[in-house]
Amino acid sequence: MEVLYLIFAIVWTVLCLILFFKIWGMTNDVRLIKNHMLGIGTGFIKNESELLKAGDIAKVVETNEKVLIAEISTNGRFKCIDPESHKIVGIFSDSELEKEI
Repeated sequence: MEVLYLIFAIVWTVLCLILFFKIWGMTNDVRLIKNHMLGIGTGFIKNESELLKAGDIAKVVETNEKVLIAEISTNGRFKCIDPESHKIVGIFSDSELEKEI
């Protein structure tokens, strides 16, 4: 009878360890989902030449309007101004802008 209890204890321990590591791995998935919902990440990696930074001239995809990136917020959104009049045009995500070459 003790052998049966020992087998059950070993199986139970192995299953608990598997569950622990599955939950630990799942925390990375939650981080990706949170970043996506906050607009921080887009799920893909851009080339270095495509990365937008403050001071770059970009084009709004929807309107083809040229804008100057004034600043980048902590959640990954870009505050854009008109390059000539320096009036605020809007706040855009990286998917709404294309870098002007």
